[in-house]
Order: sequence, then structure tokens, then C-alpha cells
Amino acid sequence: MSENAVLRHADAGEWERAVAEAQRVVAAGVTLDPGEAWPAVMVLYLRGDLAGASAVPRMVLPGEPGPDRALLAAWSASVAWARGEVAACRALADEALAGANGEPRALAAAHTALALLAAAEGDRRGNERHYALGLAAAERCEDRTQ
Repeated sequence: MSENAVLRHADAGEWERAVAEAQRVVAAGVTLDPGEAWPAVMVLYLRGDLAGASAVPRMVLPGEPGPDRALLAAWSASVAWARGEVAACRALADEALAGANGEPRALAAAHTALALLAAAEGDRRGNERHYALGLAAAERCEDRTQ
């Protein structure tokens, strides 16, 4: 995969190409940095390929926190939510929010994951609040996907 090819295609609205790149990442099974991994998780999750999306984080070595690692945690939290893994969703969403460090795209993804979690826990106000915060962050960085 060329650097950020999945993200480049997704941001351009070229979803089939983004999915194909993400599937190549999973098939290759190579070590990724968080900036290469989170777009693959995002695209596969949005495509409904939860098995593929779950495989990607295992391809990333542990490292320092930062916005890309926060985005990886946020999208992985969304995958955990979709799989009904509420405890994993909570841990990953909290990690995402802590690591976002004010970066709008990471904040948007973290708040979206927290909104999903709030819905799973029956917290309607928390759900609405996190979606509003996520939308505001996405608008700041012009992230059309989120």
C-alpha cells in the first residue's frame, strides 16, 4: 500500500478503490504505522467488513500516543461497538479521546465512538452530546466522512 492510499481514495469519495486498498493491507499482513492503519479500519468498518477491520489493529506495533493512534483507537472502538463488545468499545473510545490532543479529525472520531457507546448504554443525552461534539470537530477539519 502506498502511504495513505486508503485515506486519499476515501477523502476523494473513491470508495471502491479505498476498500480495495484496505483489503490489500489486510491480505499483506505487514506491520503498519497508525497513520496507515486507521484509514483501513475506517473503510472496512464502513463497508461492514468487521473481520477485516478487526485484523488491522493487530498489525500495528505499540508506540507513542498521538492523533493517528487516537484515530485508530476511535475507529477500532466503532468496530467493537458493532460487534457488541461494549467493554472493549469503552476502553478504546476513552483511549481515543485521551490521545486526540485537540486534533479535530481525531476528536470527531473519538466523539462518534463515545456517542455509539452512550447509545449502547442507554444514555440518550450522552449520545446527543457526543454526536454534537463530533460533528463540530468534523466540520472544523472539513471531514465529510465523519
